[in-house]
Amino acid sequence: HVLYKGCLFMVVGAIDHATGTRDLRQLGGLWRRDRLLGGITLVACASMAGLPFTTGFISKEATLAEMLTGAQGSPGTFALGCVLLTSVAKIVFSARVFAGAFLGRETATVKEHFHRPGRGLLVPPLLLALAIPVLGVFPGLLDGPLACLG
Repeated sequence: HVLYKGCLFMVVGAIDHATGTRDLRQLGGLWRRDRLLGGITLVACASMAGLPFTTGFISKEATLAEMLTGAQGSPGTFALGCVLLTSVAKIVFSARVFAGAFLGRETATVKEHFHRPGRGLLVPPLLLALAIPVLGVFPGLLDGPLACLG
């Protein structure tokens, strides 16, 4: 959760810096201008949507597993419905964020104001975006280093 959320917050900052806005209605076509920023956003949105091989998928699976096998017994229909509804909402929201900012026609705002964000704005979200699939495929990778903290 923290990987995609942190990444997306930084992406929004980079987009705002590069275009002067974070309003999706004024964005579009950024993929043609900055594929690195687009790739970072795509990975973070995929994780928020809970697609396989991402940390978002792992966290959603862990939540469902805990609900179904946890100490509190079987979840009610309402609880499962809420999980399903929020999962669908995150998929739709992720698609909307990526498509609204990066796909489609380049808007007047993007044409007039876009300048490529510097490395200082892109390296931190890039590192988080790289960690998303790595830890999504190898979720136990940090077990050892994090064990010393607990």
